[in-house]
Amino acid sequence: MNWLLNILLIVLAAILQTTLMHFLSFKLGIANIILVVFVILLYLKFFRLGLVWASLGGLFLDFLSSTPPGLFLLGYLIIYLILFLVLRPIELEEFLALLIIVFFSSIIFDLFSIGYFSLIHYHLPLKIFFNIMIFDGLSNVILCLLLYPIMVSLNKHFLSRKQKVISLVEMYK
Repeated sequence: MNWLLNILLIVLAAILQTTLMHFLSFKLGIANIILVVFVILLYLKFFRLGLVWASLGGLFLDFLSSTPPGLFLLGYLIIYLILFLVLRPIELEEFLALLIIVFFSSIIFDLFSIGYFSLIHYHLPLKIFFNIMIFDGLSNVILCLLLYPIMVSLNKHFLSRKQKVISLVEMYK
């Protein structure tokens, strides 16, 4: 897929994230479209495309949301760096591993958010925020369950090179 189409998809995902996803919240946990997509891309070893989604997606979310500047961009780049260092040398083929990675990436982003908010002297009640972290993680896992089969089925069109992916039948065994 060409870069222009990726940028358009990132903009669309950022608009959906900031306008519609709060209507689909579950106990204040909101799925994070761009986070889930770039984690899936990293899991599939598309590191350059994952970096584009993490950086541009974070930048667009920072522009479109009412959060402090840099929250999404810095948070996504930190998660990208961690996952890049962890996933680059290993081959994972278990779908459950992806779900666990998505859940913990969501937790890492929320922990980063707590730290970022405290740096700007905006303190959140931690008890409430920890509940939100769990439901954010679960919401992102559910979103991953929906997006991964779509990304796999559109593999020829969505991804720019061939990559070994788990088939839908193998995924649901």
